[in-house]
This record gives sequence, structure tokens and C-alpha cells, in this order.
Amino acid sequence: MKNHLLIIILFILFKHCAYTQTVDSLNYYLNYAKQNNPELVSSFLKYKAFDEKRNQFYSLSDPNIEIGYYLKPMELISGNQIADIKLMQMFPWFGSLKASREESGFMSESKYQEYLSKLIDICYNIKSVYYLLYKTKKEIEINKSNIKLLKTIEQIVITNYKLIDVSQTSNENKMRSQQSANNSSNSANQQSMSSMVNSSQTNNNQVANKPMNNNSMNAGKSGGLEDLFKIQIEVNDLENSISNLIDEQKYLKIKFNNLLNKNVNDSIYLPDTLIYSDNNTQFYSDSIINNPMYVMLLKDTLAYTSSITMAKKMGYPMFGIGLNYSIISKSEMSTSNMNGNDMIMPMLTFSLPIYRKKYKSKVTEAELLKQSSQYAVNSTKIKLNDEFNSALKELNVINKSILLYSKQKDLTKKIIDITLVSLSVNSSEYEDVLRLQQQLLDYEIKENEAITNKYLTISKLMLLNGKY
Repeated sequence: MKNHLLIIILFILFKHCAYTQTVDSLNYYLNYAKQNNPELVSSFLKYKAFDEKRNQFYSLSDPNIEIGYYLKPMELISGNQIADIKLMQMFPWFGSLKASREESGFMSESKYQEYLSKLIDICYNIKSVYYLLYKTKKEIEINKSNIKLLKTIEQIVITNYKLIDVSQTSNENKMRSQQSANNSSNSANQQSMSSMVNSSQTNNNQVANKPMNNNSMNAGKSGGLEDLFKIQIEVNDLENSISNLIDEQKYLKIKFNNLLNKNVNDSIYLPDTLIYSDNNTQFYSDSIINNPMYVMLLKDTLAYTSSITMAKKMGYPMFGIGLNYSIISKSEMSTSNMNGNDMIMPMLTFSLPIYRKKYKSKVTEAELLKQSSQYAVNSTKIKLNDEFNSALKELNVINKSILLYSKQKDLTKKIIDITLVSLSVNSSEYEDVLRLQQQLLDYEIKENEAITNKYLTISKLMLLNGKY
């Protein structure tokens, strides 16, 4: 019982995992790429490495310690000086350390936005290939469906061709029997009527052997063969398209697995119908402020602002606080009360930034970089706005096209169904059926392409809004 229960539990877990991947396979692949795509992992590690620089600006510079030892003790009134020990801690000007921390923090955030931008780009590439795989799959199914329709038409044409052939053969036999009966009747008539009968027989033979009957029979046969050949041409074109689509599918499969850093031969699950899982999401042009590239430039601007402050602070003096400790031994010659007492001396030091050119240059450099970043922010915002409006307009056009192709496809199918019924009675409508079949194929392929473009455009809008 325990073994059976374990098997049931494992089976349920397996089915649950399979169901999870099939229902939301795209999200599964996106999450897999976040953990395994080498370019993405490399970008994330670079961000983490740069983030470690924050810790390098969070503390003061290391203190200095100096130790001096006299090879021969220096004679002093209060004794003999043996050694000196100096300890000094330097401090930057007030606010310099804060500005440095802020600059480092903004630069780290900028690198994180750069990583997010890379993440969104790779996710967009994965979605693009995924949707193209779906488009290829559906197009193969459409072509196969149309081949089945052509085979159905072919069977109707073959049936009509056989019926025409049997009917023409029967008519030919009747005409030959009638001609033989007329010849027998003419031989039994009187000689006086032979000229009249012969004349009549000649006319009958001309009527019986008119080219119109032969042409009618040949037209029935050649017309049926011509129709069959036209169908074969259509079938061959569709089979060639399927072959090319299969080759395209293999290439896209390799490209998709490479993006995931998986084996190129791993299978890829594709749904029967694309379903946008976030239909309630509305796209607004104001949302482009969440785009990582735009946010990254904003962070750069803030970093350069802090850099200006830091450059100005560096032009102010640094000061240090220290302690000097002198080791003094007793002197036999000294009678001082401080004989042999060690000396302690507090110290205060200042740097003198008198060479102002380099400090002014650093401030100017930071200001120019800030201005450049501000222009880049405005330029990126305009560019993102243009791309967003263009994509939104394209999405509206695609939605209208999908509705149109769907209606046209359904109407064409209805006409084909009606025409196929009459085709079994009147083969002259074959050309209309073939033309309708080509229209149906065109509408189905255009609808499939429009659906694919819709999801590609939605992915583009998500990218512009900083989503994946």
C-alpha cells in the first residue's frame, strides 16, 4: 500500500509539473533563461561586482602609523630619547564622504538598470522566437489542411471524370448500333430506292460522324485531366512550403534553445492557441519612465550631481588628527623630575590645496557629464515615446486586420462548402472552387501572421514600458 501511495503521489506531482509547463510554458522558459542565459548571468555578475564598490567608499582612509628608532639614544634634559611612534588619521572636508557614497550608490543603481535592460531585451528575443515558432507551426497545419481540401476536390474531379468517360462510351456504342441497323435496312430495300436511301444514309453518316461528338468526348477527358494536373500543382506547391517551414522550424528551435542555454535538440512546447495572460494591462506613454534605459540615464545624472559636489569638496583642505609618542629612558646625568618620563604629543595637520587648476577641471568635467546625461535623458524619452506610439498604432491596425481576416476566412469556408456540393453535379465550377481555396489559404496565413505580429507588438510595448 505504501508503494502504491508513493507511486500515486509521484504521478500527481509529475502531472502537475507537466500541466504547469504546458499551461504557462512561455513564463517557464523566461524564468529558465533568467537563471541560465550566459549573457544575462554575466551582466548580473558585473552588476554585483560594481555594487561591491559601495563598501569601498563607506569608510575613512586607513590611518598612518610611523615608528622611528634611534640607533644611538638622543640625549635630552629629561632623559635619553630612544624612539618615536606617530599615529595619524586623515579626514576629508565635511560632506565629501557623503557625496562619494551617494555617487557610488547611484552608479550601482545605474548598473542594475543596465542589467534589467539586458534582461528585458533577452526576454523579448525569447518571446519573438517563441511566437515565430508558433506561427511556423500553425502555418504548417494550415497548409496540411488545405492539402486535405485539395484532395477532396481531387476525388470529386476524378469521380466526375469517370462518369463523363462512361457516358461518352455508352453514347458511342449506341451510335454504332444505330448505324449497323440502318445499313441492314438499306440492303433489303428495292433497287429503285437505292439512290434515295444512299443519299439519306450519307447524310446520316455525316451526322453520326460529326467532329462535334468527338470534340465533346475529348473535351470531357482533357478537361478532367487538366483539372487533376492543376490540383497536383497546388498540392506540390503546398508540400514544398511545408518542407521549407519545417527547415525554418529547425533553425528557430536551435536559436530558441541557445537563448535558454539548453541542448539544441530539446523539445519545445507550443500551445494550440496563443493566449495573452495579462489582458487587463493597459499601455500608457507615461509608463516609459519605467524603461530601464531611461531610469539608468536618470541615475547617471544623479551620480554626476554627487560627483560635482565631491569634486568641489576635494578642493577644500583635508585635516588630520594624530598622536606622537616618544619613548625616553632615564639618564644618569639628569636631575630633572621628568627624567625617564615618556612624552605624548597630540597633533593636528592640514593639507593645502593651493594648485586649483586640477580641482576646477574636475568640477567642470562632472558638470559637462551631467549636462550630457540630461540631454541623453530627454533624447531617450522622445525616442521611447515615438516607438511606443508607433507600436500602439500598429497594434490597433493588427487587431482590425485579425477581425477582417477571421470574417473573410469564415465566409470563404461557407462558400467552399456550398460550392463543393454543386461541384459533384456541375464540374464547370471547379475553377471557382480552386480560386476560393487559394483565397482561403491566403486569409488563413494572413490571419496567422497578424496574430503573431500582435503578440510581437505587445511584447515590444512591454519592453518599452520596462516589463518582460
